[in-house]
Amino acid sequence: MRMVIVVGGSVFPKVSVLGSRIANVEPTDAVRLLETVADEGKSRGYVCLSNVHTTITGVFDSSYQAITNGAYMALPDGKPLVWALRLLDVGPSRRTNGPMLMEEMLDRAPVTGHRHFFFGGSEEARDKLLARYSNHNVVGCFSPPFREPTPEEDREHAAMINDVNPHFLWVGLGAPKQERWMARMAEQIDAPLLLGVGAAFDQLSGLKERAPTWMQDRGLEWAYRLAQEPRRLGKRYVMTNSMFLLGLSGQVIAHRLGGLFKRFGRGSQGSGGTAV
Repeated sequence: MRMVIVVGGSVFPKVSVLGSRIANVEPTDAVRLLETVADEGKSRGYVCLSNVHTTITGVFDSSYQAITNGAYMALPDGKPLVWALRLLDVGPSRRTNGPMLMEEMLDRAPVTGHRHFFFGGSEEARDKLLARYSNHNVVGCFSPPFREPTPEEDREHAAMINDVNPHFLWVGLGAPKQERWMARMAEQIDAPLLLGVGAAFDQLSGLKERAPTWMQDRGLEWAYRLAQEPRRLGKRYVMTNSMFLLGLSGQVIAHRLGGLFKRFGRGSQGSGGTAV
């Protein structure tokens, strides 16, 4: 399934990977599109950073998949999703990694004038982020309680964010919690975009190390994170990676066979037409 989204005269397609609609855009184009939305000033909802875990979560949880599919963009954060898009005959050359996207847009803030708000992460990460980006148009930062907020707290948080009028609200609550929160809060928050970036807060604050570039480029960031947190991530990675490979293999085979049948059908129709 393919869709095409138009914004500011620019077009970007969305391609279904196991039912999750992923934006087929290069990282530089993603930055340009998001900044265009900010300049327009109109709320476009939320942006998801998709990977194997979020995609497989969507396969087994239709309500979650509906949330990610309802995003303005679901960008291919994980390298395997870039490979998946390319196996389906489309796809960017590079992934749009959450920490890299956040870092790039914050570094551009003194030039673009865009205002940023951090929502999520620990208090330690919050303080370190504020210190690092004190001169980058950061207008607010809040670490909510780990538990689910009450409806009254949701309203208070929305009012706090709207009061400082950010262009970008960066949400670091972790998947799938942050996507559910963004979908629930998008209509209450005036910011043009809410962006769910998960572990980016910890990585940009220096609380967690990023995988070496060579591992990121080869789709091995999961192995680096697994070595850091084997108990928490071990079972998840084994299960989700296996299910992703199995499901994607089936989709790619069906896609290739469908292409062959379509071409064969056109050829048969052409021959039949000539004979008649």
